[in-house]
Amino acid sequence: MTLSAGQKLGPYEVLAPIGAGGMGEVYKARDTRLDRVVAVKVSAKELGERFQREAQAIASLNHPNICTLHDVGPDYLVMEFIEGTEIKGPLPIGEALRLAIQIAEAVSHAHRHGVIHRDLKPSNILVTKSGVKVLDFGLAKLIRANAAPSPAQDNLAATLTQHAVTQDGTILGTPRYMAPEQLEGQEADRRSDIFAFGLVLYEMITGCPAFEGKTHANLIASILAGEPKPVTSFQPLIPPALVHLINTCLAKDPDDRRQNMHDVLLELRWIAEGGSQAGIPKPVVEHRKRRVRLSWAVAAVASAAALALGFLHLRETPAPADPVRFEQPVPPKNTLRGYDVPAVSPDGRSFAYTGITSGAKTMLWLRRLDAVQAAALPGTEDSRLPFWSPDSRFIGYFANGKLRKIDANGGPPQILCDTPTFLGGTWNRDGIIVLGKTNGPLHQVTSAGGEPKPLLQLDTARKETGQGWPHFLPDGRHFLYASLSSEVGKGGIYLGSIGSQESRRLLDTVSNASFVSPGLLLFGRGRVLMAQQFDSGKLQLGGDPFPVADLVGRSEVTQNSIYSSSPDGALVYQSEISSAADLQPAWYDRSGKRLGSVGEPRIYRQGTLSPDEKRFAGQILDPRVGTYDIWLLDLTSGILSRMTSDPSTKDTVAWSPDGREILFGSNKSGILNLYRKVVGGGDEQLVQASAEAVYPAEWLKDGSFLYMSFQGKSFYRLPPGAGSKPETLLKTEYSKDEPRVSPDGHWVAYNTDESGRWEVYIASFPGFTERRQVSNNGGVQGYWRKDGKELFYLSLDGNLVSVPIKPGAALEAGIPKILFPTRVPVAPQWDQFAVTGDGQRFLVLESIEGEAKPFTIVLNWTAAARR
Repeated sequence: MTLSAGQKLGPYEVLAPIGAGGMGEVYKARDTRLDRVVAVKVSAKELGERFQREAQAIASLNHPNICTLHDVGPDYLVMEFIEGTEIKGPLPIGEALRLAIQIAEAVSHAHRHGVIHRDLKPSNILVTKSGVKVLDFGLAKLIRANAAPSPAQDNLAATLTQHAVTQDGTILGTPRYMAPEQLEGQEADRRSDIFAFGLVLYEMITGCPAFEGKTHANLIASILAGEPKPVTSFQPLIPPALVHLINTCLAKDPDDRRQNMHDVLLELRWIAEGGSQAGIPKPVVEHRKRRVRLSWAVAAVASAAALALGFLHLRETPAPADPVRFEQPVPPKNTLRGYDVPAVSPDGRSFAYTGITSGAKTMLWLRRLDAVQAAALPGTEDSRLPFWSPDSRFIGYFANGKLRKIDANGGPPQILCDTPTFLGGTWNRDGIIVLGKTNGPLHQVTSAGGEPKPLLQLDTARKETGQGWPHFLPDGRHFLYASLSSEVGKGGIYLGSIGSQESRRLLDTVSNASFVSPGLLLFGRGRVLMAQQFDSGKLQLGGDPFPVADLVGRSEVTQNSIYSSSPDGALVYQSEISSAADLQPAWYDRSGKRLGSVGEPRIYRQGTLSPDEKRFAGQILDPRVGTYDIWLLDLTSGILSRMTSDPSTKDTVAWSPDGREILFGSNKSGILNLYRKVVGGGDEQLVQASAEAVYPAEWLKDGSFLYMSFQGKSFYRLPPGAGSKPETLLKTEYSKDEPRVSPDGHWVAYNTDESGRWEVYIASFPGFTERRQVSNNGGVQGYWRKDGKELFYLSLDGNLVSVPIKPGAALEAGIPKILFPTRVPVAPQWDQFAVTGDGQRFLVLESIEGEAKPFTIVLNWTAAARR
């Protein structure tokens, strides 16, 4: 029967239809006794007997990955209501393994309790925020355990056997996901579920069904006698052990499959623990296991030898049949972040990267193949984004608003030019260096130094905001770059040329890209590193993209994957963002004494203190999806509560003066706009639709909003009241950020890079006149004391600095004084500390000492791509 909203089945009030399951219609309902939402499956009259069997099957199961049965009515079942999405591929190998383990745990649990699912398929598996849920045991068949059955069990088994096929001869189950023996009308057992599991796992990895047919008969014939397309044709670098497991699960003869689901589960766990190394030659696997047990110093020697031999073997002997992967640990207590991208030298003998080892200092590190460990290069403090000269002699990098280069064989760094903002570099044989910019077009400068000159123009029609991650192609004239746009879908990977203003889009994915001989384009798509055929002569793509590595680290902030490849295909990447990227909120007093941490370390980007100083609103990355959400940290209990949860990225947050609401940016509408939300509940409300990306800065006492455009080129104020129009307060070509109005409302502090280095300024408000610089040697993130008599900021090297202020009609600023050093990895445009109103305590987002994920090195990965 069909039910309408408001109708009741016992104590269950129907809210809305959900769909139809294998045995009847399913409704979303409310349990009026417990006031909880449930799912109710209503049986058609002729199916009542089958529903009783489903109830018996599900009632014996209690597992976090199995849908829970709450109640049984005369003709309905009441089950857990699950919000999730149907599992679908293709998934990265690591994610597929994680979910497959949960599915296997659920089915193994059911088998141990004498239950066969009989209809395992993607539509019966939902992915929720907490993990996988296996649904619909509507075709489950109770089986006897190994012990001899009682007469009652015999009768039950006989009854169920009779109903393995319905009265009209219809086979129970979904043919596409049925084992051959089920299609032939034979008894289904545990091994039938294993076959179905193999089909599901195949589809999770490839995105395609294992067996297909134009007609029902063709499909059945394919399952009975055909073979699926090899998984390696979709995922060339899938671990061989996983390929073997899938093939074994899909054996036609049940005796040739794994004989119980628990064995499948154990094998999946083993493969996951070995990561993408599972199934590579035994010596490499044993080497990895030894390295885990040995100290880092011994491991570095072993890794250096393996790496050197691997690269030499790659150049001096014919390419092996299979790719080889192994890991290279980073030095102890070395912290790596999303912008610490490795750079492999063109000759494939070294790679450089940046990382923090102590304090907030980022150093440039060089890992040579003939050395036992990576070494920090002296004089490279605060370095970012290294890249190599074409002869592998020099390393270019950015530090303190300058482009610099250093001889990899030793010597002091040399300054080439000013570049306050940057986003990667590339260097050709003619000595031309192309520089990426987060807030402008690509520039070029010679390797001898000089004034950078624009290479391209921003495309205003696409609302292009920046051009980054340039990469020269083999001819040294054409180059790849990432086009950044304030509108979703308008960016991508583009192709440009020296001496021309023309460019064209190659891919709609925004990522750093590189060319690998003889003709492949590498780029990131989410957390998967992809490759596609590319003719560097005709400058054309060919074929379809295919995955090279999964769970590759990615920074959504700078739109890059954490990888690098030499022209001959020696690949280095870092896996998912490690715990060393976490930041710990911690209290300090004015003397620098650490008063204690609050909550757990998380991947914070920034945050702000509530007016009552009891909560901290933080922007935290979800590494599973690569987007940020707003969370509230209770500073007393240390408990984190999620404020936002939709898949869009949230950026920057500000409190209302009364602390009851927050203001934040979100791109849920396709472009970053301002939204407000009541703390503790309610929906997000769009403040005002804007044609450009905008970011909140401050919610002022009079109810108006202070906000800014991308890179802070413009500061705006939106007065309170419906229909009010924003007014432009300040517009320049320089980047600006962190505007904060003084307590008396007459002055504003902000930071800008107009001098070639980020500095803190004070100006009158709202006119932005009477400007003066108050920081020295670099400063960002200015905060006022509540009485307006002191301003605090972070120096570029991570010191917390105080400036005495004499407020009034003619404000006077004193000499900056360092209070204490911090472990903040300073980012000029983020809010990385907060101060109490009395100026006595500071909440700091500090780096924690942790073991960074090792670099993964892949040799000869192009061999798999050529198959």
